Amino acid sequence: SGFGERSLARMVKLYELFPEEILTSLVSKLSWTHFVQLLLIKDPLQREFYATLCANEHWSVRTLKDRINSMLFERTALSKLPELT
Repeated sequence: SGFGERSLARMVKLYELFPEEILTSLVSKLSWTHFVQLLLIKDPLQREFYATLCANEHWSVRTLKDRINSMLFERTALSKLPELT
């Protein structure tokens, strides 16, 4: 019966949010469910951060969700800030 409206909308959003060269390298490493989770992230830098780590570290979808919910991106960004004196 083909794809549903929700799936088609997600596919279009995926195409719009990920540059082709990044998407091409991620397709072989991440599942559709990984991409669905990544599409929920509004900030492009944050989305790329999680996509890269997910692919490089071979995270499951559950691990990806846990890392997003634990605000790994924000904690990592804060740890990289220079100390205020």
